[in-house]
Amino acid sequence: MKIKKIIIGFAVLFAFLPGKLFSQVLETEESKPLLPGQYEIGTGLEFQTSKEGTETALPLAIEYGLSKKFTLLVEPVGFTSILPTMITTMLFYFVRALNGNSEENNN
Repeated sequence: MKIKKIIIGFAVLFAFLPGKLFSQVLETEESKPLLPGQYEIGTGLEFQTSKEGTETALPLAIEYGLSKKFTLLVEPVGFTSILPTMITTMLFYFVRALNGNSEENNN
């Protein structure tokens, strides 16, 4: 009887979950440094969305083993794009010139 209640509980829980679930991919890196003279090159396409807009990036990772305990990692970003969904609108009004003269007197 107890197992039947658990199964029904999970069925009800999954019935109310949204159709799509999103999560961030975990970034895992090797904890061991590269061997001396060994190198590794990698790239990826990163895409993020939020209510403020979207961000796209194309990073490059270059690793080089300096010794058994030291690895040099350089990560330049070759392309990045941040596109906000909001549009900022400003309205300016000319009150007076900074030197105290009106705009008509300067023409």
